[in-house]
Amino acid sequence: MNVSSVMLKVKSAAPKVAKGIKKFAGTPLAVASKAIGAACVAGVLYDSHVNAREKAIVKDENDTANRLYSQHKMSIMSGKESAVLCNLKRRYFDVQQAYPFYHINSKTQGYISGFSKTIVKDAPILALSAIAIFCNSKSKVLGPVGKIAGVALAAIAARQVSSDVLGYGLPDTKLK
Repeated sequence: MNVSSVMLKVKSAAPKVAKGIKKFAGTPLAVASKAIGAACVAGVLYDSHVNAREKAIVKDENDTANRLYSQHKMSIMSGKESAVLCNLKRRYFDVQQAYPFYHINSKTQGYISGFSKTIVKDAPILALSAIAIFCNSKSKVLGPVGKIAGVALAAIAARQVSSDVLGYGLPDTKLK
């Protein structure tokens, strides 16, 4: 099998693939709006995951610091000075420091909190994405709605890229 026969097969298969995509999704604008919707959902989910992971780490560190501080404070404020009690308190403090349940619990709470806050913050983008993805492009009523949602998502993405990445539209922060 040489290169020219492979290229001939690819050329003959390309119209069939394009026809299948058009039959499944509709016009090129409908395909583009569905692709933009899927990309926006992926972006929101990725942002939610990253924010949730960071929130989980911060919450775990704060909870561990607070818990160990209170345990240490209790261990040094003993009314009776006994070698046995001091050893028991020190051992209890060491066990508390190494006990994994506290880490799992606080990281889970932090992850859920960070994920849900980001999802709620990006709810309008998720709603537009769902409209763009699930509206049937062949329907006379819902077809244009899905296309409009895709165009709106593209406009939102262009605005965010131009302001956040390129810095257009931000106030001038130069020192005077």
